[in-house]
Amino acid sequence: MGARSSGFGDVVAVRIANHVARSYRRAMALLATRPALANFHTVVSAEALLERSRQSHLRKASKEIARATRKAERRTSEAALSKLSTVTDAGELHLVEQPPLMVRPSTWPSDIAVVPYLYTETVGPDIRALLRRFRPVDVMLRVVGVGSVGTRCLIELLVDATGSPLILQVKEANASVLEPYAGASGLAHAGERVVAGQQIMQAVSDPFLGWTSSDGRAYYVRQFRDMKGGFEIERLSADLLEEYGRLCGSVLARAHAQSVEPALIAGYLGQGHAFDDAMGEFALAYARQNDLDHSALVDAIATGRVKADVEG
Repeated sequence: MGARSSGFGDVVAVRIANHVARSYRRAMALLATRPALANFHTVVSAEALLERSRQSHLRKASKEIARATRKAERRTSEAALSKLSTVTDAGELHLVEQPPLMVRPSTWPSDIAVVPYLYTETVGPDIRALLRRFRPVDVMLRVVGVGSVGTRCLIELLVDATGSPLILQVKEANASVLEPYAGASGLAHAGERVVAGQQIMQAVSDPFLGWTSSDGRAYYVRQFRDMKGGFEIERLSADLLEEYGRLCGSVLARAHAQSVEPALIAGYLGQGHAFDDAMGEFALAYARQNDLDHSALVDAIATGRVKADVEG
């Protein structure tokens, strides 16, 4: 997020946060009245979103939903392979270094290459049987999200007997940042905690999702680019952005309702606007802190305190 030259961006941030919070509050109140199994099986599909947009005043949303769906459907291991790999003189696939985002370190822990075998006891028997048909051929460090800075994030290339690929993402898991305030998780393994959280909250989880340890570090594993997708926020009009915020709020409510009785959350939030207003204030504070952090990083790069590789 860049610096804002006026208060207009602040107004938009607060308004969207209000819509998300209001949608979350109302969705949680509805979930509290429904059977637990009905909530558990609730899935927001691309088809349902398209139908909803066609029947509403936001018919322009259909184009963006269809676009996001097509893009997500192309985000597979096979599609990623053309950008991330090459064929060696021996005719074998290998990952291609793309510094600074993807590099091959000179040394590895002795067991990191066999993580796909180490973690098989934490996946279902179907995935366990499938993984036996693949062998690892290459692994690299890869830069991912801001939340993973300072941790090991790897992608590992595996192939089956026909040479067809499977790319797994192996991410280091540390203790939750909420632990000092909410207490330690009941799960001792940090990777298991992450996996359990995703499986509880996500309506449809990655079947390859699992966890393991290597060289004293905790990891969780998932398929790389398993049709994950989203909307390009910059392309959305104000009306579509508000609708997107409402959708995010309702989906988040469904996720949270899987870990606790939704009536408890609905009762805590109440029927007034206190929660909506609080989320608006938080969004504004978060945006401002983001600007301050970015400014501090730019200054640190300019003075040489932080070394940065800039992509052209």
